[in-house]
Amino acid sequence: MPEAAFFTCQQHAPEFFWKPDYQRHANGARAVVEVVMLANDPAGLAEFFGKLIEPAAVSRSEGALKVALGQGALSVLDGTRLAQRFPGIRLRDILRKPHFAGYSIAVDDLDAAEDVLKRNEIPAARAGDRLQIAADHSFGAVIELTTHRP
Repeated sequence: MPEAAFFTCQQHAPEFFWKPDYQRHANGARAVVEVVMLANDPAGLAEFFGKLIEPAAVSRSEGALKVALGQGALSVLDGTRLAQRFPGIRLRDILRKPHFAGYSIAVDDLDAAEDVLKRNEIPAARAGDRLQIAADHSFGAVIELTTHRP
């Protein structure tokens, strides 16, 4: 996967990072709850993720692979599922190699988050209980704000 990188790290001095002042944002963001990848064959990546995490954390469905990660998940979707997940995404502009296509961030109040985006002139579209910032406005990956937590 030349367009994606994975790593782990250990914090030896978390008191310098986990500070309440660093964990507040005007849009109410609280946590990354899902990272979404595009791959032509999501099931073909099951063994890789099973070795990276553990096999029991990986589940498959048609055109999709889900990797459970603590409080969140990594979803690997084929083009059809990605278009369903992020309505309006322009698949013709997307690389076909496995790569990160978007992520979902839990917020406390979607209306308040939408207000912050509008005040900052960041275009976003509602998709049910989610607010999505298109990839061309967010450095190539869809940013989704939601009150839904897995």
